[in-house]
Amino acid sequence: NLQKDIGLILVPGDLVTHFFCYEEDHPFNEELYKSIMDTIKMFTSAIAQEFPNIPIIFTEGNDDYLYDYQVPTEAYKARHYGNLYEVWITNVPANNIIANNDKNRESFLNFGSYSADLKDNFRVISFNCLYFNKRNKKSNDPATPDKLMKWIEDQLISAKRDNKKAILLYHAPHGTYVQPPGEETFWEPEYDSKFKGYLKEYRSTISAIFCGHTHGSFYQSFPVSSPNSEAKDKFYDLTAYADDELETEYYSNVIINRAVSPIFVNNPGFSLYYYKDTPNYPSSAEEYTFLLSETYNTENEDPDRFWVYLFSTEKDLKMPDLSPKSIYEFRRSLIYDPEKLIQYILLQEGEKVFKLGSKENISSRVSKACLRQSASIDETVSCVTKELERHPSQHLTFY
Repeated sequence: NLQKDIGLILVPGDLVTHFFCYEEDHPFNEELYKSIMDTIKMFTSAIAQEFPNIPIIFTEGNDDYLYDYQVPTEAYKARHYGNLYEVWITNVPANNIIANNDKNRESFLNFGSYSADLKDNFRVISFNCLYFNKRNKKSNDPATPDKLMKWIEDQLISAKRDNKKAILLYHAPHGTYVQPPGEETFWEPEYDSKFKGYLKEYRSTISAIFCGHTHGSFYQSFPVSSPNSEAKDKFYDLTAYADDELETEYYSNVIINRAVSPIFVNNPGFSLYYYKDTPNYPSSAEEYTFLLSETYNTENEDPDRFWVYLFSTEKDLKMPDLSPKSIYEFRRSLIYDPEKLIQYILLQEGEKVFKLGSKENISSRVSKACLRQSASIDETVSCVTKELERHPSQHLTFY
Protein backbone atom coordinates (compact mmCIF):
# COMPACT_ATOMS: atom_id res chain seq x y z
CA ASN A 1 0.00 0.00 0.00
CA LEU A 2 2.97 2.31 0.50
CA GLN A 3 4.72 1.62 -2.81
CA LYS A 4 3.82 4.97 -4.33
CA ASP A 5 5.40 6.75 -1.33
CA ILE A 6 8.62 4.73 -1.06
CA GLY A 7 11.59 6.30 -2.79
CA LEU A 8 14.40 4.01 -1.68
CA ILE A 9 15.00 0.64 0.04
CA LEU A 10 18.17 0.02 2.08
CA VAL A 11 19.38 -3.48 3.02
CA PRO A 12 22.19 -3.30 5.62
CA GLY A 13 23.49 -6.88 5.30
CA ASP A 14 23.36 -10.30 7.00
CA LEU A 15 20.93 -11.97 4.63
CA VAL A 16 22.42 -15.38 5.48
CA THR A 17 21.89 -16.96 8.89
CA HIS A 18 24.64 -17.11 11.50
CA PHE A 19 26.95 -20.13 11.70
CA PHE A 20 26.29 -20.98 8.06
CA CYS A 21 29.66 -19.62 6.94
CA TYR A 22 33.11 -20.84 7.96
CA GLU A 23 35.80 -19.42 10.14
CA GLU A 24 38.72 -18.23 8.03
CA ASP A 25 40.90 -21.38 8.30
CA HIS A 26 38.65 -23.71 6.24
CA PRO A 27 39.37 -24.53 2.59
CA PHE A 28 37.05 -22.97 0.02
CA ASN A 29 33.85 -25.02 -0.30
CA GLU A 30 32.08 -24.60 -3.64
CA GLU A 31 28.81 -26.17 -2.47
CA LEU A 32 28.56 -23.98 0.61
CA TYR A 33 29.43 -20.84 -1.36
CA LYS A 34 26.69 -21.69 -3.86
CA SER A 35 24.19 -22.07 -0.99
CA ILE A 36 25.15 -18.65 0.37
CA MET A 37 24.77 -17.02 -3.03
CA ASP A 38 21.46 -18.83 -3.61
CA THR A 39 20.14 -17.38 -0.33
CA ILE A 40 21.21 -13.87 -1.33
CA LYS A 41 19.65 -14.33 -4.78
CA MET A 42 16.38 -15.57 -3.27
CA PHE A 43 16.03 -12.58 -0.95
CA THR A 44 17.04 -10.07 -3.62
CA SER A 45 14.68 -11.54 -6.20
CA ALA A 46 11.76 -11.52 -3.77
CA ILE A 47 12.16 -7.88 -2.74
CA ALA A 48 12.91 -6.71 -6.30
CA GLN A 49 9.76 -8.41 -7.62
CA GLU A 50 7.66 -6.82 -4.89
CA PHE A 51 9.15 -3.34 -5.49
CA PRO A 52 10.15 -3.32 -9.18
CA ASN A 53 10.26 0.47 -9.55
CA ILE A 54 12.17 1.33 -6.38
CA PRO A 55 16.00 1.46 -6.16
CA ILE A 56 17.35 -1.07 -3.65
CA ILE A 57 20.77 -0.40 -2.14
CA PHE A 58 22.62 -3.28 -0.46
CA THR A 59 25.74 -3.67 1.63
CA GLU A 60 27.49 -6.89 2.58
CA GLY A 61 27.21 -8.30 6.12
CA ASN A 62 29.73 -10.47 7.89
CA ASP A 63 27.53 -13.54 7.27
CA ASP A 64 27.13 -12.96 3.54
CA TYR A 65 30.40 -14.56 2.44
CA LEU A 66 31.93 -18.01 2.86
CA TYR A 67 34.11 -16.85 5.76
CA ASP A 68 32.67 -15.01 8.75
CA TYR A 69 33.87 -11.38 9.05
CA GLN A 70 36.31 -11.88 6.16
CA VAL A 71 36.50 -10.07 2.85
CA PRO A 72 37.35 -12.17 -0.22
CA THR A 73 41.02 -12.76 -0.96
CA GLU A 74 42.52 -11.53 -4.19
CA ALA A 75 42.03 -15.03 -5.64
CA TYR A 76 38.24 -14.90 -5.13
CA LYS A 77 37.50 -11.17 -5.11
CA ALA A 78 36.66 -10.76 -8.79
CA ARG A 79 34.36 -13.77 -8.71
CA HIS A 80 32.53 -12.87 -5.49
CA TYR A 81 32.04 -9.17 -6.18
CA GLY A 82 31.14 -10.00 -9.76
CA ASN A 83 28.39 -12.32 -8.48
CA LEU A 84 27.06 -9.70 -6.04
CA TYR A 85 27.17 -6.97 -8.69
CA GLU A 86 25.02 -9.09 -10.99
CA VAL A 87 22.52 -10.02 -8.25
CA TRP A 88 22.28 -6.67 -6.43
CA ILE A 89 22.71 -4.20 -9.28
CA THR A 90 22.39 -5.66 -12.78
CA ASN A 91 19.37 -7.86 -12.00
CA VAL A 92 17.44 -5.24 -9.97
CA PRO A 93 15.35 -3.30 -12.54
CA ALA A 94 15.29 0.02 -10.69
CA ASN A 95 19.06 -0.03 -10.14
CA ASN A 96 19.85 0.74 -13.77
CA ILE A 97 21.09 4.19 -12.78
CA ILE A 98 23.80 2.42 -10.77
CA ALA A 99 24.54 -0.28 -13.34
CA ASN A 100 25.11 2.31 -16.08
CA ASN A 101 27.88 4.00 -14.11
CA ASP A 102 31.35 2.59 -14.93
CA LYS A 103 32.85 4.10 -11.78
CA ASN A 104 30.36 2.18 -9.66
CA ARG A 105 31.30 -1.08 -11.32
CA GLU A 106 34.99 -0.34 -10.75
CA SER A 107 34.59 0.48 -7.04
CA PHE A 108 32.28 -2.49 -6.48
CA LEU A 109 34.67 -4.97 -8.09
CA ASN A 110 37.57 -3.47 -6.13
CA PHE A 111 36.05 -3.40 -2.64
CA GLY A 112 32.31 -4.09 -2.77
CA SER A 113 31.31 -0.43 -2.52
CA TYR A 114 29.34 2.00 -4.70
CA SER A 115 27.28 5.17 -4.68
CA ALA A 116 24.06 6.32 -6.31
CA ASP A 117 22.97 9.87 -7.12
CA LEU A 118 19.24 9.21 -7.01
CA LYS A 119 18.28 12.87 -7.28
CA ASP A 120 20.11 16.06 -8.17
CA ASN A 121 20.66 16.80 -4.49
CA PHE A 122 20.78 13.31 -2.95
CA ARG A 123 23.50 10.62 -2.85
CA VAL A 124 23.59 7.17 -1.22
CA ILE A 125 27.07 5.83 -0.36
CA SER A 126 27.22 2.09 0.35
CA PHE A 127 30.56 0.64 1.44
CA ASN A 128 31.88 -2.69 2.71
CA CYS A 129 33.01 -1.88 6.25
CA LEU A 130 34.36 -5.43 6.74
CA TYR A 131 37.64 -4.09 5.36
CA PHE A 132 37.90 -2.06 8.58
CA ASN A 133 36.72 -4.82 10.93
CA LYS A 134 39.05 -6.06 13.66
CA ARG A 135 38.25 -9.68 12.87
CA ASN A 136 39.14 -9.41 9.19
CA LYS A 137 42.49 -11.19 8.89
CA LYS A 138 43.65 -8.85 6.13
CA SER A 139 44.22 -11.83 3.83
CA ASN A 140 43.28 -9.52 0.96
CA ASP A 141 45.50 -6.80 -0.48
CA PRO A 142 46.65 -4.92 2.67
CA ALA A 143 46.37 -1.59 0.84
CA THR A 144 42.64 -2.01 0.09
CA PRO A 145 41.29 -0.64 3.42
CA ASP A 146 43.21 2.60 2.90
CA LYS A 147 42.00 2.83 -0.70
CA LEU A 148 38.41 2.31 0.46
CA MET A 149 38.72 4.96 3.17
CA LYS A 150 40.03 7.41 0.58
CA TRP A 151 37.13 6.48 -1.73
CA ILE A 152 34.65 7.28 1.07
CA GLU A 153 36.29 10.65 1.66
CA ASP A 154 36.21 11.43 -2.07
CA GLN A 155 32.50 10.61 -2.17
CA LEU A 156 31.80 13.01 0.69
CA ILE A 157 34.01 15.73 -0.79
CA SER A 158 32.21 15.62 -4.14
CA ALA A 159 28.80 15.47 -2.46
CA LYS A 160 29.60 18.59 -0.45
CA ARG A 161 31.01 20.34 -3.51
CA ASP A 162 27.84 19.60 -5.50
CA ASN A 163 25.51 20.61 -2.61
CA LYS A 164 24.19 17.06 -2.22
CA LYS A 165 23.01 15.44 0.99
CA ALA A 166 24.41 11.95 1.60
CA ILE A 167 23.10 8.78 3.21
CA LEU A 168 25.75 6.29 4.35
CA LEU A 169 24.98 2.56 4.37
CA TYR A 170 27.32 -0.01 5.93
CA HIS A 171 26.92 -3.12 8.06
CA ALA A 172 28.69 -2.97 11.46
CA PRO A 173 28.59 0.45 13.15
CA HIS A 174 31.74 2.30 14.10
CA GLY A 175 32.48 3.23 17.70
CA THR A 176 32.20 1.01 20.77
CA TYR A 177 29.33 -1.37 21.41
CA VAL A 178 28.75 -1.53 25.18
CA GLN A 179 26.83 -4.44 26.66
CA PRO A 180 27.47 -6.32 29.93
CA PRO A 181 29.75 -7.99 30.74
CA GLY A 182 32.08 -6.03 28.46
CA GLU A 183 32.60 -3.84 25.42
CA GLU A 184 33.32 -4.61 21.78
CA THR A 185 34.74 -2.36 19.10
CA PHE A 186 33.98 -3.64 15.61
CA TRP A 187 36.46 -1.48 13.67
CA GLU A 188 40.25 -1.23 13.82
CA PRO A 189 41.12 1.89 15.88
CA GLU A 190 42.98 3.68 13.07
CA TYR A 191 40.03 3.40 10.67
CA ASP A 192 37.48 4.13 13.37
CA SER A 193 39.30 7.34 14.25
CA LYS A 194 39.73 8.44 10.63
CA PHE A 195 36.07 7.74 9.86
CA LYS A 196 34.88 9.76 12.87
CA GLY A 197 36.94 12.62 11.52
CA TYR A 198 35.04 12.41 8.22
CA LEU A 199 31.71 12.33 10.03
CA LYS A 200 32.55 15.47 11.97
CA GLU A 201 33.99 17.33 8.97
CA TYR A 202 31.07 16.50 6.67
CA ARG A 203 28.27 16.51 9.25
CA SER A 204 26.41 19.20 7.31
CA THR A 205 26.45 16.94 4.22
CA ILE A 206 25.43 13.65 5.87
CA SER A 207 21.67 13.18 6.25
CA ALA A 208 21.73 9.82 8.05
CA ILE A 209 23.83 6.72 8.67
CA PHE A 210 22.10 3.34 8.39
CA CYS A 211 23.70 0.16 9.76
CA GLY A 212 22.72 -3.36 10.79
CA HIS A 213 24.69 -6.16 12.49
CA THR A 214 23.24 -6.09 16.02
CA HIS A 215 19.84 -7.58 15.00
CA GLY A 216 17.99 -5.02 17.10
CA SER A 217 17.24 -1.37 16.49
CA PHE A 218 18.46 1.73 18.25
CA TYR A 219 19.59 5.29 17.54
CA GLN A 220 22.88 6.92 18.45
CA SER A 221 24.72 10.22 18.02
CA PHE A 222 27.59 12.11 19.62
CA PRO A 223 28.30 15.78 20.37
CA VAL A 224 30.91 17.34 18.11
CA SER A 225 33.25 18.16 20.99
CA SER A 226 33.29 17.67 24.74
CA PRO A 227 36.08 17.09 27.25
CA ASN A 228 37.63 13.68 26.46
CA SER A 229 34.92 13.12 23.85
CA GLU A 230 36.97 10.54 21.94
CA ALA A 231 37.22 8.40 25.07
CA LYS A 232 33.48 8.72 25.58
CA ASP A 233 32.35 7.75 22.08
CA LYS A 234 30.44 4.69 23.21
CA PHE A 235 27.13 3.55 21.83
CA TYR A 236 25.36 3.61 25.17
CA ASP A 237 27.40 5.53 27.72
CA LEU A 238 25.81 8.98 27.74
CA THR A 239 26.29 9.35 31.50
CA ALA A 240 29.85 10.44 30.79
CA TYR A 241 28.61 13.91 29.89
CA ALA A 242 27.44 16.39 32.49
CA ASP A 243 24.55 18.68 31.57
CA ASP A 244 26.84 21.67 31.14
CA GLU A 245 29.02 19.71 28.68
CA LEU A 246 26.28 19.23 26.11
CA GLU A 247 27.09 20.89 22.82
CA THR A 248 24.85 22.65 20.33
CA GLU A 249 26.24 20.59 17.42
CA TYR A 250 26.15 16.84 17.05
CA TYR A 251 27.29 14.32 14.47
CA SER A 252 26.83 10.71 13.46
CA ASN A 253 23.09 10.01 13.68
CA VAL A 254 23.64 6.25 13.43
CA ILE A 255 20.39 4.36 12.90
CA ILE A 256 20.69 0.64 13.57
CA ASN A 257 18.07 -1.45 11.80
CA ARG A 258 16.24 -4.66 12.56
CA ALA A 259 17.43 -7.91 11.05
CA VAL A 260 15.84 -10.21 8.51
CA SER A 261 17.39 -13.35 10.03
CA PRO A 262 16.03 -14.20 13.52
CA ILE A 263 19.31 -14.58 15.39
CA PHE A 264 19.76 -13.64 19.08
CA VAL A 265 16.09 -14.58 19.58
CA ASN A 266 14.92 -11.47 17.75
CA ASN A 267 11.83 -11.40 15.59
CA PRO A 268 12.51 -10.25 12.00
CA GLY A 269 11.46 -6.73 11.20
CA PHE A 270 11.83 -3.58 9.15
CA SER A 271 11.58 0.17 9.55
CA LEU A 272 9.97 2.93 7.50
CA TYR A 273 11.78 6.28 7.49
CA TYR A 274 9.94 9.43 6.50
CA TYR A 275 11.40 12.57 4.98
CA LYS A 276 9.22 15.67 5.14
CA ASP A 277 11.92 17.83 3.63
CA THR A 278 14.05 15.58 1.44
CA PRO A 279 16.97 15.25 1.66
CA ASN A 280 17.54 16.65 5.17
CA TYR A 281 17.40 14.48 8.29
CA PRO A 282 14.67 11.80 8.47
CA SER A 283 11.64 13.35 10.13
CA SER A 284 10.41 10.13 11.78
CA ALA A 285 10.46 6.35 11.71
CA GLU A 286 7.95 3.54 12.18
CA GLU A 287 9.08 0.09 13.22
CA TYR A 288 7.42 -3.26 12.54
CA THR A 289 8.20 -6.82 13.56
CA PHE A 290 7.03 -10.29 12.56
CA LEU A 291 6.07 -12.62 15.44
CA LEU A 292 7.93 -15.61 14.09
CA SER A 293 7.45 -17.67 17.26
CA GLU A 294 3.66 -17.40 16.86
CA THR A 295 3.64 -18.80 13.33
CA TYR A 296 4.53 -22.39 14.19
CA ASN A 297 1.86 -24.90 13.18
CA THR A 298 -0.16 -22.21 11.42
CA GLU A 299 0.49 -23.14 7.79
CA ASN A 300 -3.08 -22.40 6.74
CA GLU A 301 -3.36 -18.98 8.38
CA ASP A 302 -2.78 -15.60 6.78
CA PRO A 303 0.84 -14.66 7.65
CA ASP A 304 0.01 -10.95 7.49
CA ARG A 305 -1.72 -11.21 10.84
CA PHE A 306 1.62 -11.85 12.54
CA TRP A 307 3.02 -8.47 11.52
CA VAL A 308 3.01 -6.11 14.52
CA TYR A 309 3.40 -2.33 14.52
CA LEU A 310 5.86 -1.45 17.29
CA PHE A 311 6.20 2.30 17.55
CA SER A 312 6.67 5.63 15.85
CA THR A 313 9.56 7.86 16.86
CA GLU A 314 7.28 10.87 16.46
CA LYS A 315 4.07 9.65 18.11
CA ASP A 316 5.38 7.22 20.74
CA LEU A 317 8.89 8.45 21.52
CA LYS A 318 8.04 12.15 21.03
CA MET A 319 11.19 12.77 19.00
CA PRO A 320 10.95 15.86 16.76
CA ASP A 321 13.09 14.19 14.07
CA LEU A 322 16.04 11.82 13.64
CA SER A 323 18.73 14.48 13.56
CA PRO A 324 21.89 13.82 15.60
CA LYS A 325 20.78 16.34 18.23
CA SER A 326 17.28 14.86 18.67
CA ILE A 327 18.66 11.34 18.94
CA TYR A 328 21.26 12.39 21.49
CA GLU A 329 18.77 14.23 23.67
CA PHE A 330 16.29 11.36 23.53
CA ARG A 331 18.82 8.75 24.58
CA ARG A 332 20.11 11.00 27.34
CA SER A 333 16.58 11.39 28.68
CA LEU A 334 16.43 7.63 29.27
CA ILE A 335 19.24 7.89 31.81
CA TYR A 336 17.10 9.71 34.36
CA ASP A 337 13.84 7.81 33.94
CA PRO A 338 13.97 4.02 34.49
CA GLU A 339 10.26 3.65 33.71
CA LYS A 340 10.71 5.45 30.40
CA LEU A 341 13.67 3.16 29.69
CA ILE A 342 11.60 0.04 30.28
CA GLN A 343 8.71 1.40 28.23
CA TYR A 344 11.19 2.04 25.43
CA ILE A 345 12.44 -1.56 25.65
CA LEU A 346 8.88 -2.84 25.53
CA LEU A 347 8.13 -0.64 22.53
CA GLN A 348 11.20 -2.07 20.83
CA GLU A 349 9.93 -5.63 21.14
CA GLY A 350 6.21 -4.92 21.18
CA GLU A 351 3.80 -4.91 24.12
CA LYS A 352 2.07 -7.91 22.58
CA VAL A 353 5.31 -9.89 22.85
CA PHE A 354 5.54 -9.03 26.55
CA LYS A 355 1.90 -9.96 27.23
CA LEU A 356 2.34 -13.27 25.42
CA GLY A 357 5.12 -14.11 27.81
CA SER A 358 7.71 -14.34 25.03
CA LYS A 359 10.29 -12.73 27.26
CA GLU A 360 13.18 -14.29 25.36
CA ASN A 361 12.53 -11.69 22.66
CA ILE A 362 13.88 -8.91 24.87
CA SER A 363 17.45 -8.93 23.66
CA SER A 364 19.34 -7.00 26.33
CA ARG A 365 20.82 -9.14 29.05
CA VAL A 366 20.05 -7.10 32.15
CA SER A 367 16.50 -6.19 31.21
CA LYS A 368 15.92 -9.78 30.09
CA ALA A 369 16.92 -11.04 33.53
CA CYS A 370 14.60 -8.51 35.16
CA LEU A 371 11.71 -9.46 32.88
CA ARG A 372 12.15 -13.15 33.68
CA GLN A 373 11.71 -12.60 37.40
CA SER A 374 9.04 -9.90 37.21
CA ALA A 375 5.31 -10.35 36.93
CA SER A 376 4.50 -6.81 35.85
CA ILE A 377 6.00 -3.72 34.29
CA ASP A 378 6.19 -2.08 37.73
CA GLU A 379 8.29 -4.94 39.06
CA THR A 380 10.49 -4.78 35.99
CA VAL A 381 11.09 -1.06 36.51
CA SER A 382 11.99 -1.70 40.15
CA CYS A 383 14.42 -4.44 39.16
CA VAL A 384 16.14 -2.30 36.54
CA THR A 385 16.29 0.67 38.92
CA LYS A 386 18.24 -1.46 41.39
CA GLU A 387 20.60 -2.50 38.61
CA LEU A 388 21.12 1.14 37.70
CA GLU A 389 22.06 1.87 41.30
CA ARG A 390 24.53 -1.02 41.32
CA HIS A 391 26.08 -0.08 37.95
CA PRO A 392 25.61 3.70 37.52
CA SER A 393 28.14 3.93 34.67
CA GLN A 394 26.15 1.59 32.44
CA HIS A 395 22.71 3.18 32.41
CA LEU A 396 22.11 2.56 28.74
CA THR A 397 23.63 -0.87 28.40
CA PHE A 398 20.18 -2.37 28.79
CA TYR A 399 19.28 -2.13 25.13
